Amino acid sequence: MKRYLDLEETPTQIDYLLVEMALSLEESPLRIVKYLVELYEIGGAYNVVAGLHTLLLAHYRIDSKAMCHAWMELKLHPQYVLDMLVLSMDQLNIELELVVVSVWLRYVDLYRKKYPRTYSAEDALKHLFRNKGAVEVEKIIGKIPDVGKNKMVKRQLLKLYHAAVTSEQDMDTKSRFYRHLKDWFERLFDAHWFFRHLRDWFKSIF
Repeated sequence: MKRYLDLEETPTQIDYLLVEMALSLEESPLRIVKYLVELYEIGGAYNVVAGLHTLLLAHYRIDSKAMCHAWMELKLHPQYVLDMLVLSMDQLNIELELVVVSVWLRYVDLYRKKYPRTYSAEDALKHLFRNKGAVEVEKIIGKIPDVGKNKMVKRQLLKLYHAAVTSEQDMDTKSRFYRHLKDWFERLFDAHWFFRHLRDWFKSIF
């Protein structure tokens, strides 16, 4: 790894022997993740890091739970992890990408339990689908075939999607309630001379 970090110019290629060596030496997932974070922070190495993650999780079948805990130990934000994992989610039906996305969704669950209210289901969908609208997201998820491991990933995505939609509907309901309450008070103030003067007095103070 050090030979890549010492390069003055941006690396454009990297052989996967680095990861093979790390695995053969039985490096811990935490150590491997640290390698990848260091490499990711080199400008222009993003494609390389995404490819290495795919290699680790899809081909070598490294323990995904251990990888998630390594990300958690480093306190990596889910969006940062996603950016390291994949560069584009326009082709969600690619099997290798689905494997990686499944691991990321597991990490999102861990992160949200550890740091509640800091990363919502809506945030996860926006980052994963690059701010696509709800209808478009539902269509993309619907295109994932219900076979093999794809079925599990599709179920995870649908769960996240429904959580986001439900949360958005709840927020919209609350917003409508407060808007109606505000309108009611304004009508009440306008209807009564005393309340109008009380409102004007409060406005003059604040």
